[in-house]
Amino acid sequence: MSSDWKKYEKQIVDKLKTEFPKTDIKLNVKLDGIYSKIQRQVDILVKGTMVGKSIIGVIECKCFNKKIDVKIIDGFIGFLEDVQANMGILITNVGYTTGAFNRAMAKGIKIDIVEYIKLSSYHFDWDNCETCDFNGHYNEIYWGTKMLCKTDSLAVTIQVGHCSFCNTTHIKCEKCKTVISISDGDYDKDHHCSCENKYLVTSEYIGDGMNEDNFYLILGRKKLSFNPIKAKERRASL
Repeated sequence: MSSDWKKYEKQIVDKLKTEFPKTDIKLNVKLDGIYSKIQRQVDILVKGTMVGKSIIGVIECKCFNKKIDVKIIDGFIGFLEDVQANMGILITNVGYTTGAFNRAMAKGIKIDIVEYIKLSSYHFDWDNCETCDFNGHYNEIYWGTKMLCKTDSLAVTIQVGHCSFCNTTHIKCEKCKTVISISDGDYDKDHHCSCENKYLVTSEYIGDGMNEDNFYLILGRKKLSFNPIKAKERRASL
């Protein structure tokens, strides 16, 4: 491994410690493989509590001369299972194939690509769905549409996302970063963020097996609509 790549690893560790100060983060750790029965080298190990649950996260930093393919992801999945990690991030200097991405998403693995020169502006984002906790596996929320509700005296922005496994809708307040899960039983109910904003989410059937979620900010007796900053958010009926 080159000195530049070692420096790259160290920078990632420093960023993790800054963004997740309550977790235990170690560089170049050896863990016992429960299936291989040998010690496995882990580039970066993250242990702690996120969203109220214990995690063991493995971050592997790889320098390739071509895109990550399915075989590499298959190997990474086996590696995570061997060291009993419930979160994995594979960081590389190059991109990944569509097949590799699809394979990783099917397992719930987060793949991120961080270029050395862009590391300072990169942020690790580990929002996980609390609705579906299957055998201790954490399913990531993929954030999409940003929505704005604006009045003469107030502007509130939220981001809408969905769980990679169960498709549950989530909203995140852009100011306080509170994440609110909207399961089937949570529609047409009031929800609050740390800013003390009150939200309401409704679901309307629009045909062809599709529902459209509508997002509102509640101010007193007024129900004000959030409007998408980008495309209108839709989700399939379950």
